[in-house]
Amino acid sequence: MYYDLKESGKRIKGLRKQFKITQEILAEKLYLSVDSISNIENGKTTCMPEHVARLCEIFDVTADYIYYGVNKE
Repeated sequence: MYYDLKESGKRIKGLRKQFKITQEILAEKLYLSVDSISNIENGKTTCMPEHVARLCEIFDVTADYIYYGVNKE
């Protein structure tokens, strides 16, 4: 499978909007800056594995979904 930064960022942004969470709130939950969240959502930087794990907890999704858009159960 191929990990696409831009597509992964779009999924994170989509989840954030679906859960009605602002970038500011998500940044606080991940102990990151708002700029970092913006860069991740825009595919400019990768999301570190520890942050992906936290995103999975927050949004109740798998890492496979975050990285590849695939829901595995």
